Amino acid sequence: KLMQRDATAIVAQTLLTFAARFPMANSKSPTIAIPFTHQQLADTTGLSRETITRELSVLKSLNIISVEHKQITIHSQSELQKLAECVREITVL
Repeated sequence: KLMQRDATAIVAQTLLTFAARFPMANSKSPTIAIPFTHQQLADTTGLSRETITRELSVLKSLNIISVEHKQITIHSQSELQKLAECVREITVL
């Protein structure tokens, strides 16, 4: 569970960072406007492609994000931020 939670936090933090650095104009919700593959996201985070796919699926099922036309839209930035906070707690220990 700790490893899964850690992966979730890493993906959440990465999505928030990408959304802040590469915002899409004329979008109501933060949208990551860079088309990237799961493998590229895995390379960025140090996680496996399979883990990225699983974590994105979980975030989609919770309606925190959606993926359409190779763009990720964040529907609940506050929920994503809560998940990302776990990175700080884990790294402090």
